[in-house]
Amino acid sequence: MLPATSSAEELSLQQALREATGAHPSIEQAEQDRRIAENNKKSARTDFFPTLSVSASAQYWNDEITFNTGGGGGDIGQLPPPENPYQQIVADAFVDTEPTTIREQFTWDTTLTLTQPLTPLWSIAEAYRAAKLGEKSAEQQLTAAERQQAQQAAVGYFRVLQAKSNLQTAQQSVEQLKSQADRVRALVEAGSAQRQQKLRIEVALANARQEVSRAKSDLKMARSNLAVTLGRSPDDDVTVQDVSSAGMPRMEGELDAKLDAAMKRRPELRRLELESRRAETATDATRGQFLPQLVGLAQYKHTAGQGLTGQDTLFVGASLEWDFLQWGRRFFEVDSSQARRIKVDSSLTQTRRQLRLQVRQAWYDLEASLESYRVAERAVAQAEEAYRVESARFKAGKATPTELLDAQSALTEAKNNRNAARYQTLINHTKLTYATGRPLTSRDLLGGNS
Repeated sequence: MLPATSSAEELSLQQALREATGAHPSIEQAEQDRRIAENNKKSARTDFFPTLSVSASAQYWNDEITFNTGGGGGDIGQLPPPENPYQQIVADAFVDTEPTTIREQFTWDTTLTLTQPLTPLWSIAEAYRAAKLGEKSAEQQLTAAERQQAQQAAVGYFRVLQAKSNLQTAQQSVEQLKSQADRVRALVEAGSAQRQQKLRIEVALANARQEVSRAKSDLKMARSNLAVTLGRSPDDDVTVQDVSSAGMPRMEGELDAKLDAAMKRRPELRRLELESRRAETATDATRGQFLPQLVGLAQYKHTAGQGLTGQDTLFVGASLEWDFLQWGRRFFEVDSSQARRIKVDSSLTQTRRQLRLQVRQAWYDLEASLESYRVAERAVAQAEEAYRVESARFKAGKATPTELLDAQSALTEAKNNRNAARYQTLINHTKLTYATGRPLTSRDLLGGNS
């Protein structure tokens, strides 16, 4: 996570891209989803191994249970004298002895059970494969979130520069109108111009000052939007470096090649392809539940206070379960898994179409904005020449203030149009770079080609 850049420092485009993909909350959310998927994979892997469970219990009874085989009292009565050899044998067995404890008043036991799945290993393997695909899908989702934030940061960056350029144009217009207003006032005082002309200049100057106020407000809002995109507070006054020295993008390659590149590079498609495979694998894991569940068992038990019961017992065996009456439920679970896979496949098909449309839109928008910028460049050159001529004529007394104002307004409008076309071209180039899946770095966005 990168530290936020100080608001007093001018932010470069590369710094903005790096910051937007570092500490932004949406990136953090995607990162935590990836972490969850990774833990799910690790958790699924543990199902391959045997499980060891320990249980213990203790009881305190109201009294103990004893059994006395002798003739001197106890729980049974005195035996009659033997009348034959067989009765004598029985009587000899029941001679006077100490009472036998059947159950002590306090008893306890502990059991250790080792369980190893055998036939369920196939379903476990499929579930593990699905978890691995889920982790890869989450990684692609994180990449998509980073690219989305980088695109928004670049667009916000160019919006700030556009607002800044518009403010500079409006301020230049105010300075030019102030100079013109001073000249007209002098002419009015000298009787060489009418008062109406002076009022017209002053109204134009007031309007230009209002444009400066609006341009300042737009710049503040653009900076706040960029701050939020970078993961900062909207109160942070972000300043950015100028990129006027960078060349304008160029249309290179063919649209079909851009479409093919997008289908190979976009992480959104990779994620859905992985989700489709994951859904299919999960279906196979569910089918495995139709098989008999054979589990190996080993158990050791220690018992205390149970009298005749052995204190330590151990056995090794296997357990087989095959629940036929649950097959209807399993069938519907498999059908639901298949429906989820079909749903993902449908989403994948629609996403491919939408992304192809996105590439086409970005390609055509960039093409149109480049042409608009070329037209705006010529318009600015023409408006500057027209303003220069009208200014010279005005100084020579051959042009009216109205003609000079018209030339001034035309120049201001032409500059604003050029600014809008320039930065809209950079924005459209950013959108095309994003749409085709190319890296969103300052070098790619300001490298001068598409």
